[in-house]
Amino acid sequence: MKMSTLRARAMIVAILVLMGLISYELSGLVQKAEAIPAFARKYDFKCNVCHVPGFPKLNDFGNLFRDRGYQLGS
Repeated sequence: MKMSTLRARAMIVAILVLMGLISYELSGLVQKAEAIPAFARKYDFKCNVCHVPGFPKLNDFGNLFRDRGYQLGS
């Protein structure tokens, strides 16, 4: 093999290793959410009544519920 080919492969390997290390380090920054579904228990709802898939985003009903001070009714 030519020296330039070896050098190119070594750079690719180094970049991949560096990317792997960065990904590993960043994965430690992510924290698991451990929410308590207090309102779901209180009102006997499932979480998807107020939330869309991809927590903690609210759907229209969830936004209305929040805007009304977490109370049902008028």
